[in-house]
Amino acid sequence: MPWPRVFAREEDEVRLADTTVDGANETTVILPSPQTRQYVEDYTDGTTLFPWQDMPIFIVSTVDSDLKKLLKMRITAAGGKVVRRLDNARIIVIPHDPEASVVNALREIKSVQDSSASIVKPHWVFRTFFDGIAEDFETSSLPLKWKNLATAVADLGDDELRLDLMIALEREGAVLVPFDDCKACVLPSRHAYLQEPPAAYEHLRFFSPETVFEYLGIRRPIKQMRPELVRRRVPQPAPPQPAPAQPARTPSRQPDRTPARQSAPAAHRRQEFSTEDRDYLARYIANACPDERGRTSKNLYVNLVGGTVQRPTDSWEWATRHPAEGWRQHYRTYKRKPWRDDTVLHDLIEHYVEAGIDSNLHTEEERRHLGKKANYNHRGRGGASSPSSPASTLKQKRRRWLDSEDGMRRQPRRGTKKKSRPQPTSSSASDDEFIDEQLSD
Repeated sequence: MPWPRVFAREEDEVRLADTTVDGANETTVILPSPQTRQYVEDYTDGTTLFPWQDMPIFIVSTVDSDLKKLLKMRITAAGGKVVRRLDNARIIVIPHDPEASVVNALREIKSVQDSSASIVKPHWVFRTFFDGIAEDFETSSLPLKWKNLATAVADLGDDELRLDLMIALEREGAVLVPFDDCKACVLPSRHAYLQEPPAAYEHLRFFSPETVFEYLGIRRPIKQMRPELVRRRVPQPAPPQPAPAQPARTPSRQPDRTPARQSAPAAHRRQEFSTEDRDYLARYIANACPDERGRTSKNLYVNLVGGTVQRPTDSWEWATRHPAEGWRQHYRTYKRKPWRDDTVLHDLIEHYVEAGIDSNLHTEEERRHLGKKANYNHRGRGGASSPSSPASTLKQKRRRWLDSEDGMRRQPRRGTKKKSRPQPTSSSASDDEFIDEQLSD
C-alpha cells in the first residue's frame, strides 16, 4: 500500500522504488521530495497525533532480534510500516547502546543531515505507540531505568494491573519476553519466590508490582498512558442487555407438571438394593446357574423379572423391585466386591450352591425344616424351570382321590405291607393230590 501524498504540485514529486517488508514484491510509490517533506520534529510538540502512516521506519540490523520483533509488532499495530531501504526511511531506530561508528555513519546520510529523517532509540517508538503523541528527543535521551532487560510479567490476577505494568516497563526500555527467556520476572505481591527464590532460579530477579512502580517513580499508571490507537482498534464489549420481561401467565394456563422421577411408573423408578434383594439374587443365580459361566447373560435376568417363566406372583414379587438390567449390573459390579454389609455376592452364591438350593429358592436345610421333599433339579446354564405347585393344592387333590371308591380299592393303606396273592396251582398237581387221598383210604 503506497503512502499518502502530502504535497500538491507534480513538479515536487519524485518516484522511488521501495521494497516491501517481506521482500517479495517491488512496488513503485510516490514520495514527497526532501524540500517539501514535513520533518519528524514537527510532530514532537506534545499535542499532535503522530502520523504513523506517513513515517516509514527503518530498524538497524544491530538491534537485538527479540527487540526488533517487538518493534515490528508495535509499529504494525499502530498502522506504520517497516522498510528495508534506508533512503526511504523517515525514522531510523538504533540500539539503546549503539556503537559510535554506526552513529557516525548514519549522521552522514543526506536525509539525516537535512533533518528529513531522525535517529531514535527503541523506547521512543514504544512511548509514541502507547501515548499516541511523539515525545521530544531531548526528553527521550534521558537514562533508562530498565534498559534492555528481558522481563516477564506473570499472571497477577488483575488484567488491568498487568497491562499497566507492561506498558510502564516498555516505556523504560524493558523487553517483554516469555518466562523461559527472561532475566527478571514480576510476580504477585504475596508470591513465595519474592521472599525465598528457589535454587533453580538464582540467576533471575523477582519483583512485585509495587516494587516496579516505586523503582520507576510511578504511583500507578493511569488510563491516559494507553494509546488512542489501541483503544480505537480494540472493540469494547457491549453492556449486557436485560432480557425482555415475559408476560405473567395466569394460573389456568400454567401446565401441571410433575418431575420425571415422580411421574414415572413405580416399576421404572430407581430403588437402592437392600440386603434382602441381594439374598434373593444370590439364591436365584445359585439355582438357575450353578456354574459361574453364563451368570452375566441378559436372558438370565430377563427370566428373573418375569420373561416367559410362569411362577406364582406372591412368592416372586421381590423380582419386580428392579429391572432386569438393574439386577444384571448389580451382579457385575459387586460380583467380587464387598458391599456395605461386607458381603461378597460371589461367596454368597457359592454358599447357596453348596447348600442345595432348589427351584423354590430353598436350601436343603430349609426344606427339611418345612417338611418338604427335596427337589434337586439339575439344569443347564442360563435358564430356570418353573416351580412346582404349592403343597396345599397337591394334598387336596390326593385327599379327593383317596375318598373316591376307585381310590379306596386301588390305594393301600399307609404303613401296611402289601401281601402277595397265592399263585394258582396247576391241574396236574391237583390230580396227584386226589389220587393220594383215595389210596390212603
